[in-house]
Amino acid sequence: MPEIKKYSNFRSKVLNVLVLTGVIPLLIISVISLVTVVKTRLENISELQSEVIEGTSEKIERYLDQKINVFNLVIDLNPENISGVKKESLEFIAQGLKEAAGDVNEITFVEKYGKEIVKISDIQGLTPAPLKNIKERESFKKAISGENYFGPVYYTLLGPVMHLASQIENKDRNIIGVIVAEISLNPLEREASQVKIGREGFVYLIDEYGSLIFSSNKDFARQGEDLSYVPQIKDVVDGNSHNGLAKEDRYTNPLNQKVIFSGNRLERVKWSVISEWPWKDAFLVVEVMIEGFLWIMLITLLLIVGSSLIFARLVVRPIEALSKGADEISKGNLDYKIDIGTGDELEKLGERFNNMIKILKENEELRDQFFFIATHELRAPVTVTKAYLAMILEGEYGKLNKKMRKVLETSQNLNERLVKLVHDLLEVARSEAGKIEIEVEPIMAVKVIKEIVQEYKEPAAKKDIKLVYQEPEKEIEIMADSYRLKEVLTNLIDNALKYTLKKGKIEITHEIKDKNFITHVKDQGMGISKKDMENLFTRFYRVKNEKTKGIVGTGLGLFICKEIIQRMNGKIWAESELGKGSTFSFSLPLA
Repeated sequence: MPEIKKYSNFRSKVLNVLVLTGVIPLLIISVISLVTVVKTRLENISELQSEVIEGTSEKIERYLDQKINVFNLVIDLNPENISGVKKESLEFIAQGLKEAAGDVNEITFVEKYGKEIVKISDIQGLTPAPLKNIKERESFKKAISGENYFGPVYYTLLGPVMHLASQIENKDRNIIGVIVAEISLNPLEREASQVKIGREGFVYLIDEYGSLIFSSNKDFARQGEDLSYVPQIKDVVDGNSHNGLAKEDRYTNPLNQKVIFSGNRLERVKWSVISEWPWKDAFLVVEVMIEGFLWIMLITLLLIVGSSLIFARLVVRPIEALSKGADEISKGNLDYKIDIGTGDELEKLGERFNNMIKILKENEELRDQFFFIATHELRAPVTVTKAYLAMILEGEYGKLNKKMRKVLETSQNLNERLVKLVHDLLEVARSEAGKIEIEVEPIMAVKVIKEIVQEYKEPAAKKDIKLVYQEPEKEIEIMADSYRLKEVLTNLIDNALKYTLKKGKIEITHEIKDKNFITHVKDQGMGISKKDMENLFTRFYRVKNEKTKGIVGTGLGLFICKEIIQRMNGKIWAESELGKGSTFSFSLPLA
């Protein structure tokens, strides 16, 4: 007598999976979530500080550009040297430039050999000041060579100042002299003093030597104070950027505050814009979130346990009813009725199952029709099972441990194969019964094909396969069923991906020939032998060799493609060579 196989209780399995994967991992989820919250907040802080630094940097650049643009002077004359222009005219021009630029303490005109010829200032007005020869100064050398000069920052009783130098050109755009101007940086300081991040975060500007130019926090340091002794500040002055995410970006600043540090250097003037945000102020919102999160975790724990009990019953009861019904039918009891009162797709499945039994009982000669209906109705349970498995795997009822995830993933893969098989069998049954629904009408082919190609971009990338679509220059209108065209193309691209076992390329191209729109799907896969090519579009036929052992399929895909294409008044064919890939092509009439 054969041994009877014993089965474990499915309800207990479902309940154990839901409870164990929900309750036990809850602590792990909590820790991971808290770490994620902190990490996310750090990233947000980094983004905010970067935006503030970028905004401040742009203001500084605009300020300097405005000044230097004013001082790029072109005189509507043709002297070879600025000394050839009347002094009174130069003084008039200098006064106009000073007023146009604003925030200028002093302007000096220097002739092309380095001698100062006109100098005006706020203090001296137009009174002649001692004029010098400055040909050895860096400001003159750079400006006379055609390069704008930005000098170091000086700290005076009136605030920080710097020297700018630019060219004076004649109307032929030849350099005939230099303008040197001393500008005040107080306007920049006034703007920067308004910049805040949160309640306590601030920004400050450091010159090329590490001294403070100004800060939006008046208590931070004195203007002109050397801060290069702080390693983080020194690093930014040396040209290295900080974004607040590295460990060294969290330090205790000169105010004895634990802060998050970000900074970047302006290469043109070698100034550094730095932001510091006290840790306590920056993470105030996170403390509130963590408290709320802990409450949510507690409530979630209670819900998981309760919903696990309910869900286990909801899932198992319809399956038990269907199982019992299947046993009765297998015994020949065609009077048995399945009763599932779930009020959902499973109840509909039970009702349809009963209807199928009734039809079978009434007329056994309708076996072909039963096969068609059974295949069609099998789509519901496998689809529902697919949905439930997906919900569990996605953590809808708690996190899975590795063992249970592996079991459920295996079940999901098997169910996917069953879904594919049921779909293909249904298509075959419809085709043989003449019930396959195809509505041929004018459609835009390129639009339909692009949608399918886009869907396969990610699966192809995961296999390191390049999916290329050579789109026609204009849209092509053909006679076809758009849904069925997508089905054909899906089958062909799916096959190309499955049978390309290493890096390669799948190329989709078109041509128009004899009033037909032809589509080619070319891969760089393993190729097909001449013997296999003869039966390629036959029902249930699959290429079998060492390389295809692990590839899952039903052997119906190409058969279905042929049926669909032929019913749309088209043709389908293939060309291949072992080891060099395959090209599957089909033609459809132009509209």
